[in-house]
Formats: sequence, structure tokens, C-alpha cells
Amino acid sequence: HIEKVLKDENISFDSEVPKLITNSAQGSARDAMSILEQCISYDNGNLKKDSISSLLGIIDTLLVDKLILNLFRNSILDIVNTLNASNITNYSNLLDCLIERIYQISISRASNTNQFNLPKEFLDDSIKLEDLQLWYSILIQSKEDINVAKSKVDHIIMILLRITLFTDYSKTDNTQSND
Repeated sequence: HIEKVLKDENISFDSEVPKLITNSAQGSARDAMSILEQCISYDNGNLKKDSISSLLGIIDTLLVDKLILNLFRNSILDIVNTLNASNITNYSNLLDCLIERIYQISISRASNTNQFNLPKEFLDDSIKLEDLQLWYSILIQSKEDINVAKSKVDHIIMILLRITLFTDYSKTDNTQSND
């Protein structure tokens, strides 16, 4: 329906935009039309994926994956740099995305499948399944505090720092010989 409205109104749009709007509306046709109106106004009738994603607070999966890989690498500096270079404004949404991705990795690893089309690095045994459970727990518990944190980005960084402190893989010796 969103595509039809856009075509009928002669509004140009990136092919991903209707799905972004649909997902943001969470199944409500009325909300989808309201969001569509906001998007048209925001993007001056030329709906681009990046600007609509920014408007709707949608977090890029590649960014989430990069943060998780940096967690595994125990690279808090890379995490800070990634967050500072991003255009994220909705850190609560980022936290939700991290929680969802850790869930997907855990289920995929526990079931030995890749039903969520995860990057290859997430499917190997380099991150213990028990640690993924700890990460998930820390992220879930941190949701309670995000709304009272003075700085949302600092709060996210401290959450991720806590994860790196509890599951530090940087000291793992991968050069052990098999005697």
C-alpha cells in the first residue's frame, strides 16, 4: 500500500523505504500512513534509505555487527570510535538491536544453524555460548537504566566495557601447541 501511495503521488523513493516504514509501523496501517507523511515531509518528497533510516532511528545491522566483533576483540577503543563516528540518535534502539543480535547468534550457535543469515565470524566457537548468555543478560539488565543515564552514548559504552571486562578474549593464547 505504501508503494502504491508513493507511485500515485509521483514521489521517488529507494526500494527499501516502504519496508523501513512498514517495520516502524509494527503492523498498523494508520501508523504506516502517518510515518509515510512524516517521511515525505522530512525528505522533501524524495525518500532516500539513509535519511529515512536516520529519521526513524533505524540502526544499520552492519554497525551492530561491527560493535559485536569489537566486543569479541575486546577493543573498547574501536567501540568508542565506531559509536562516535555513527549518526545514531536512538541509543535505546541500539541497545535493542544488540540484544536481538546476541539472541540470534546464541540461537544459531546452539542449534548449529544460520537461520538469521549471520556473518561467518559469529558462527564459530571463538565466543563461548556461556559468554553470549552473559552478554545478553548484561544488555537486558542495562535497558532499565538507559532512560535515566545523563549521556546515552556514555551509558552504552559503559555497558559494552562491562561486557569486555567480564569476557576478555584478548588474553587468549591462540598459539598453543598440541603436545
